[in-house]
This record gives sequence, structure tokens and C-alpha cells, in this order.
Amino acid sequence: MNTPNRQRGMTMWGMLFVFVVIGFVVYLGILLFPPYMADFKVKSTLDNLAKQSDAGSMTRDDLILSLDKRFDIDNITHINLKQDLKLEKRGNFRLIKIHYEVEVPVFGNVNLLLKFKHDKQVKADG
Repeated sequence: MNTPNRQRGMTMWGMLFVFVVIGFVVYLGILLFPPYMADFKVKSTLDNLAKQSDAGSMTRDDLILSLDKRFDIDNITHINLKQDLKLEKRGNFRLIKIHYEVEVPVFGNVNLLLKFKHDKQVKADG
């Protein structure tokens, strides 16, 4: 007869539960990795654009064209710049905003909605 102080370890159901939780976390990580990598590319593209000397004098269409070319190289397809790019004038500066959402299907009718916001301030010419 086994006494409680000699019994050690986990039951089969306990181990199954742990494996299911670990598997689900790994599954979510695999699903979320691509959108976050793409967002990292969007942020670095916006940072590089802001370092250009003529970024403050570019029109909205010029910014869209420049960003579209860079996004095409990085294979970023989930951003609609005509809708997601906003420009604001703040004194001697312009604020370039890219706010967008990515919907990631998990299973069935369950989706994750990721919202990304990037703002970059550049010196306006003129």
C-alpha cells in the first residue's frame, strides 16, 4: 500500500493539461511572430524615412509612394497607406502617423486583433 508521503509526481491528466497549455502557448507564438516581425519592419522603415532630409517637405502622395516601395521590398502587404497614413502639422514639425490593425485567425471563428501605432516627428520645410 502506498502512503501519501511516498507518492511523488504528476498524474497522467496533470501532465496532459501541462502539455496542452504549453502547446497552445507555442501555437500562439507561431501565429503572432509574423505580424510582429512585419511591424518591426514598418517601424524601421518609418525611422529611416524620417532620417531623410526631405521627409518634412514631401507631400502625402510622395510619402505613400516612398513607403510603398520600401514595404514592397520588405513584403509588407497588410497596410493600406491611403487609409492608414496620417499627417499632422505641429508648428515647425510634421507628425507622420501609421496606425493599422492586423487580424490573426486562431481557430474557427476566434481571431486576435493586433493594433499597431507608429508616430514619427520630422522637421517641416517651409
